[in-house]
Amino acid sequence: MLVKRKLYTDNGSAFGDIEIDDSITEGDYRIRAYTRYMLNDEDLVLFEKKISILARPMTINDKYKSVGLVNAEKEKKQEREVRNSQMSKPNVQFFPEGGNLVIGLQSELGLKITDEFGNGLAMKGHIFDQKGNLINSFQTYNFGIGVFPFTPKTGTNYYAELNIGGIVHRYSLPMALDKGYVIQLKNHGSQIIIKVSSNIDQGLTGTLVLGHLRGEIFLKHSKINSSKSSYLIKFPTSELSDGVAHFTLFNQQGEPICERLTFIDNPENEIDLTLTTDRSDYKFREKVDLNLSIADTQGKPLQGDFSISVALDKSFDKNDSNIKGWFLLNSDMGNTVENPYYFFGEDSNFRKKLLDILMLTHGWRRFVWKSFLLNESSRPLEYLPEKGVMINGVTRAFNNRNQPIKALTTLSILGQDVYQEKRLTDAQGRFSFGPLVFLDSVEAIINASSSILGKNENKKISIYLDTVKTKVNIDSLTTQESYKNTFPIQEELIKEYRAKVSDLEYSPRVNALSEVIVKAKKKNRKESIEEELNKMTVYGTAQNRIIPDSIPGRTSRTVFDVLTQVPGVQVLGTFPNQNVRIRGMNSFSSSGDPLFLKDGVPVSANFVQSTALNDVLFVDILKGGEAAFYGSRGTNGVVAIYTDSGQSFESGLKEQPGVANFVIPGFYKAREFYHPNYGGKKTYHKISDHRTTLYWNPEVIITEKTKTNLNFYTGDLPGNYTLRLEGVTSDGKLVSKQYSFNIHN
Repeated sequence: MLVKRKLYTDNGSAFGDIEIDDSITEGDYRIRAYTRYMLNDEDLVLFEKKISILARPMTINDKYKSVGLVNAEKEKKQEREVRNSQMSKPNVQFFPEGGNLVIGLQSELGLKITDEFGNGLAMKGHIFDQKGNLINSFQTYNFGIGVFPFTPKTGTNYYAELNIGGIVHRYSLPMALDKGYVIQLKNHGSQIIIKVSSNIDQGLTGTLVLGHLRGEIFLKHSKINSSKSSYLIKFPTSELSDGVAHFTLFNQQGEPICERLTFIDNPENEIDLTLTTDRSDYKFREKVDLNLSIADTQGKPLQGDFSISVALDKSFDKNDSNIKGWFLLNSDMGNTVENPYYFFGEDSNFRKKLLDILMLTHGWRRFVWKSFLLNESSRPLEYLPEKGVMINGVTRAFNNRNQPIKALTTLSILGQDVYQEKRLTDAQGRFSFGPLVFLDSVEAIINASSSILGKNENKKISIYLDTVKTKVNIDSLTTQESYKNTFPIQEELIKEYRAKVSDLEYSPRVNALSEVIVKAKKKNRKESIEEELNKMTVYGTAQNRIIPDSIPGRTSRTVFDVLTQVPGVQVLGTFPNQNVRIRGMNSFSSSGDPLFLKDGVPVSANFVQSTALNDVLFVDILKGGEAAFYGSRGTNGVVAIYTDSGQSFESGLKEQPGVANFVIPGFYKAREFYHPNYGGKKTYHKISDHRTTLYWNPEVIITEKTKTNLNFYTGDLPGNYTLRLEGVTSDGKLVSKQYSFNIHN
């Protein structure tokens, strides 16, 4: 794994970015995305997208070197051409509708023909019986799938025949059952017709047909008493959402005996999306105004959350992933569909027919039928949904890790404002804080004290934080690669890019930069020490800092004794009744005391008063704007004490009883996608703009009341560009749409 990003969302969507290092190896990489909740599925299916990373081309004597990735793809293509010219026997799989062929009962028989690499083959063939009589003909289409009606007869065997270049290949059909059940399905879009048949006397009595879509049951049809050999069920799809619907037939004993899948494409769920630009043709560096609006089939405005990208056509695959292909098909079929996004391209009856054949040739159960029939609750979740950052741990005896100690724990998070929360551990010393939400990493401290419940006893405690991480076996998730007919990187686009930069010779590690003058000064010892001390604070440097190393007689002095040396700081009274006042600070509290911190944790004035200076590494006194870092708690100033644990400045603190210092990795804060504004003259406008992606906005909110207007500028690269919009409406409907425009000089 190269990099990991943890993103936070409270509205169903999140976005991030990944910086690609210039030393990365050229090749194909995969991006996987998942939530912790998804790990509860026994058949783990994670979103996965392949991206190809191409190293910067190198020009030598006006001739460019071939890029390794493109060369590798050329070699694969040549290897395919050689092997295809000597095609071996294709693989043929048969898929009886419902699961089995049954003597005397008609059903659909699906089939899939693939080559040795798993690529689907479009072919024609014939079905014969054992005597050589022609029974039927068939044809496979995209992905090598096809279907034909078939009724097996008693005592007859059947085979399929393919004729490839004069060579005949034969394949036996599955054996038919003498007695059994068949479930047939016809999907008419707005209505589904299910036919259940059996050649068993009274076999349909007590049968049950159960239909569900993504775990939600929408059909439960039982046949209490039936003397007929078949019955029909007609079910409207008007109330169903789009996606893969599962229909299962159960016998009298509650055992599943037939299953049929179909794809629901409810006409009532169609979306009227208006996606237009102010023109269809643009020149270089012109402003593009984009208008968006969305409504249902009745014209009622809708709202939703969407993502928009604008890229040169040559820079992405036309069959690239889309939101419908993943959510409605691939996530429910377990990554078994070769190209799920093909079925959600242009709207055509052929694609819908092909999608129904696909449902016939795939069967993948994500759900346990027994729990559905008994209305049982789902099994306990091993991985609970994450609602934020959790900080869990245990308190033990300082000198005995196996001895739990019940304690009062205090979590302090140091940031713009100090956040503090207390938790009482259980009898085993377990504690838990959260869920917490913050971007980027923050410093935190946990204190534990056994002086609780009115007891004076204060034992030394060690704090151990849980470090168990969720491990996903990504090797088993990788989709099996097969030889494709397209390159992941378009060589034509590479040539165009080289033509634009032909006046420079590039090496893979050289960038053309404007002149930059760098000035540097060697740090002295004092500056180096200050830099190391600043790393220990969350606010950086302080204008007033005391380092006890240089104070004579520090072994017999306290922190209060040296605070009087700081301008503007007064120590009033005599030990043990002393108070500290910082002049120039507005006192909003009755005491007027500043905020006292020991290693970032708030402490009392009495505690500081008794702290020996010999145990202190340094003390910072924060006034005015510096104290504002701690918000309202710093209105009277801040006295921050950092203890000396006997280590050098380069290392962290040693383990201390009752204290645990650590850094909490927060959620990743995404950077904004850069797109220049050519509306006014800027210095950077002199630089050539050869971006293939002009615009990306992952967080476009469309409301019901107004149209959404966006804009961006074209670059210096001519060609046809595609604007892609994807997202989800507020009522859960998926949207995917494309729009094209042209850029010319």
